[in-house]
Amino acid sequence: MVILAGTFAALGTVRPARALEPRLEWSFETKGKIYAAPILADLDGDGTVEVVVCVSRERRIICLDKAGELRWDYRIHDAGSDGIQATPSVVDGDGDGFQEVFFVDTGGVVGCLDYRGDLVWRVFTGDQIDYSGPVVADINGDGRVEVVFGADSGTLYCLDDTGTPRWRYQGQGQIRGIPALALDPSSGTHRIYVTFGGGVLACLSSEGDVLWAHAEPRPRGERWSSPAVGDVDGDGKLEVVAATEDFTVIVHDALSGQERWRWKGANAVDRTHSFALADFDQSGRLDIVCGDGSGLGGPGNVYRLRDGQPLWTADAGGGVVQGPAVGDVDGDGQLEVLVCSRSQKLICFAADGREEWSYPSQAGSLTTPALGDIDGDGKVEIVFTSKDRYVRCLTLDGPYVADRLPWPMLNHDAQLSGNAHGARFNAPPARSSVPAGPVLELDCFGPLKTGANIVRYSCANAAHRPRHLEAVAVVCGPDGRRVTQTVSRRFDAHERHQCQFDVEALLPGQYTLALRLVDIGTGCTLAEQRATDDFVPLAWERQYMKAWSARFTQGDGAVADSALRNRGIEAYRMVQLDWRGAEAQLAALVRGSAAKATGTDLDELRRAAAKVHQVLAQMARVEARWRAGLLTPGKRRDFAVVPTTTLIKVFRDEPLVTADAAAFPANIALAGNEFEGVQIVVVPLWKDLKRLRVRVSELQHTTGTATIPPDDVVVHRVGYVEIGPPEYNHFIAKRGLYPDIAFPAEPVDVPATWDAQPFLVTVRARAETPPGDYAGDVAVEADGCESIRVPLRLHVWDFDLPKETRLKTSFWLNEGFLQRFYKYPGRTPFEVRKRFYDYQLDHRAGPLPTLPLGGGEVVEDFEYLLANGQNNLFVSVPGYADVAARAPIAEQLRATRDLVAGKGWQKDALFYARDEVAVMARHEIPQVVEMNRWTRSIVPDWPILETSAPEQALFGAVDIWCPTLDHFNEHVLAQRMAQGDRLWFYTVWGRPGIMIEFPATDARLMFWICWKYGAEGFLYWGTTHWDLNTTTDARWPDIAWIPYNRQPGHNGCGYLIYPGPNGTPIGSLRFEYIRDGIEDYEYLHLLRTRLTAAGDQVPAALRSQAEAELAIGPELVADARHVTEDPQQILAARARVAALIEALAAGH
Repeated sequence: MVILAGTFAALGTVRPARALEPRLEWSFETKGKIYAAPILADLDGDGTVEVVVCVSRERRIICLDKAGELRWDYRIHDAGSDGIQATPSVVDGDGDGFQEVFFVDTGGVVGCLDYRGDLVWRVFTGDQIDYSGPVVADINGDGRVEVVFGADSGTLYCLDDTGTPRWRYQGQGQIRGIPALALDPSSGTHRIYVTFGGGVLACLSSEGDVLWAHAEPRPRGERWSSPAVGDVDGDGKLEVVAATEDFTVIVHDALSGQERWRWKGANAVDRTHSFALADFDQSGRLDIVCGDGSGLGGPGNVYRLRDGQPLWTADAGGGVVQGPAVGDVDGDGQLEVLVCSRSQKLICFAADGREEWSYPSQAGSLTTPALGDIDGDGKVEIVFTSKDRYVRCLTLDGPYVADRLPWPMLNHDAQLSGNAHGARFNAPPARSSVPAGPVLELDCFGPLKTGANIVRYSCANAAHRPRHLEAVAVVCGPDGRRVTQTVSRRFDAHERHQCQFDVEALLPGQYTLALRLVDIGTGCTLAEQRATDDFVPLAWERQYMKAWSARFTQGDGAVADSALRNRGIEAYRMVQLDWRGAEAQLAALVRGSAAKATGTDLDELRRAAAKVHQVLAQMARVEARWRAGLLTPGKRRDFAVVPTTTLIKVFRDEPLVTADAAAFPANIALAGNEFEGVQIVVVPLWKDLKRLRVRVSELQHTTGTATIPPDDVVVHRVGYVEIGPPEYNHFIAKRGLYPDIAFPAEPVDVPATWDAQPFLVTVRARAETPPGDYAGDVAVEADGCESIRVPLRLHVWDFDLPKETRLKTSFWLNEGFLQRFYKYPGRTPFEVRKRFYDYQLDHRAGPLPTLPLGGGEVVEDFEYLLANGQNNLFVSVPGYADVAARAPIAEQLRATRDLVAGKGWQKDALFYARDEVAVMARHEIPQVVEMNRWTRSIVPDWPILETSAPEQALFGAVDIWCPTLDHFNEHVLAQRMAQGDRLWFYTVWGRPGIMIEFPATDARLMFWICWKYGAEGFLYWGTTHWDLNTTTDARWPDIAWIPYNRQPGHNGCGYLIYPGPNGTPIGSLRFEYIRDGIEDYEYLHLLRTRLTAAGDQVPAALRSQAEAELAIGPELVADARHVTEDPQQILAARARVAALIEALAAGH
């Protein structure tokens, strides 16, 4: 029986059903009940389609070819599973041209098979998963697929393409329906629509955050169907369709969640219920096709709905458990609706609801049929399954036209997207390169030292697809003690990872290392390696001591200065004495422990071994001084002088390891309008140095036509800070004193016990400084010692950096701490503020962030700063206020806008939104979005900056994203920037960063990262946050400097300047690194500007070189979290960029 309504009733007559009957092409007996729908996909890329079916109760996934022959059969039997009831999904997730099959079972196993049915990975959720099939798509826009599915616990899971959890969301009630997706064009990410048994339909972001949710009251509002997404009303906007258990169909706006309409059907629906959406009449509207009825029996109907009313209702003779497929299967130009019914048949309804034909099965048929051209004959085949254990393939010989199959299978497509447009994923081609070396390679094991040792090895993913691999290293000692390390992580295709861990060797005997690399996804062992070391305590140390003694003896004869030779020999003798004592003590303990059957005092052994290695460290310090002395010019040497790059942190209690002949002379290269420096490291050669001082001679151009004025050469003495206990996400081995303070170069006493005292020599080249080579020397003097002169060579490139910094910089000077430290009774005097401002402006770092509404007392400061180099100012977006209270705020905004315009500051102004709202106060996001948009309506010309990575909930309310360097999604960021969003970066205490303990290279490379990712600005929250150093009456340097703030463990956080006497700033090495990095950014900007200006006149080879440098290679910046620590890599890249700038200026 067909009941017509609306348009069809008005037609008066209905065309008769056609008499065509389907023809059986083949059938396949699975030997098990089937509760999952078939999926059609060309798995192997041969041009014909395979049929993938889960044989539910048999716990099998099978693949049939075009003729219905078995291609492969994958069987999974885990203790918690009673079958595979969820429909699988299919996509080429790794770009190899073959499709992968994703599945879940009722025992909580989630897995991936390749096109041959071999296991790629599987994971155990510990949950129960019934009918919620896995949706696979690039959910977050990172260029990789994610897997989304729901469980009976009410948990929505999102896994990456190796099965590693990305996030999970806990809702109320079971998830039995399959989630649906909708692409958010503004972000390139997908929204996820999911229904919960507690009666909620929710829309989640790609990161699992709820964007909106709608709840239906119980009873009968629970156990929603699978949702479906499409433009139901033809208005160009997406709607989401879902139904409650009592079969109330509800349509919501997919973006806002606003309800559009609802309609109540005749019967209840099953928990596996799904929809089809199709445009039957080319009107641009998608009609909703659905069925009702229970999997437990009873009546069932099929409906075609439009605008909240049925166009027709057709009796299916029994419950329609899943849902329909829609397509033109007979070639008559009209769409048909195909459903499986508990009436034990597949039924085909015409577009007007008349039954055209049916095909019987021997038991109830519960699943959605699948439509497609399986065998490549150009005709449509229909595949359906039944509880009678058969998969059947029918045809009416209708021509196959893909566009005429608008909803060809369950949830629309093989990815189960539930979206009328699909969620097509085109994986980038799989990488063809393979990692160098074996997949598991031991780099270092033995000969073992007495005490602590480092074991190093590397492992690699040799596959073309990402995998979750685990490296297991086990070291077993002669007494049976074991040390095990596991490194478990996602490996990208062909990625290699370096690993290391520490192992203790104290007792004599054999130490065995067993390495293995395991594919977590499959459980297969990919490689194994074993190594042994027959450890003899003190053997390595004795050999090291022998070699060291030989080197020292060989160098002895090269020292003409008898006093130095005698001091060195005395230092050598003292180390030898310490060595003999420490060696004898440890040797006796080892002999004693070997004689004991039990009760070895390992702590005593450890202490003795540590003493031995302290002596070895002292030996290294003696050797480093000796080597530095040999390299230093002069006949009489009371100290050595070694030049080195500013990108090396030189410690005064560690040997200087950079001393070699290549360090001489000291070299600096820079452009006009640039500062650049070199370190001059003074090494006391076992003698106290009184009033040590450094001065630089006049630097003369080699032509004799120009000099560098003395005022443009500055010397700083490097000072040290004792750090507090570090608390980072990575291990900091060294504790104690770190170089950071850039003191004025006043004479200083250096004890003989120090290993080094570095000085920083900084040269400034002005715009008018002639290019070319300059020469001079650095004189190092101490009372009672012969002075040493080290040649200094300077090269000025033939170009100038612009005076105005292209990179927007905002390094926040906290004026309140100036007032507190210096105890000013009122506001810090302007002349003091100006000194600190000038210091930061000389470092291209704007010091003042925020102009208050109306201007306030800082207008004078901004006048000075914006006239002298600061290139931005923030105005805070007002905090949330009710609409009724916003009128006075609007007036303040307009007044501030007029003030900024009157001063000519418009190009520098931008709004600063609620700080870190996506990290610290997510519950405030709706209010932030509202206030951002309202503020924009008042002052539309100023962009709004938010200190967050691109966040879907903020899209459209933010113009400039400002994430931390170590926390953002590259692909999402690129998509937002392609749509016009802009980028700044900031840092707190992650790496790469500017904490005192971090490598000097980190701070400089932050700005290469800015260039690589297209950031136009950089922000840091504090340069004078001296918080804990202002809490007592006494002040530094009379008391020790506290290197952290109220969040201890982050040394240097919040300050880059130290408070000098009488309101004078004392700089830091970190600020020098920062300025150098900002100037590197200006090099890159200038290179791009000249390359663009030259256009087609640039030779191809030169253009290729320039573009390669502008791209920032992985040897320098692999990504925003992995950068080189090699100073020479950075300096060489900078020199190449400079040479290219000159070449472009020369026209070749």
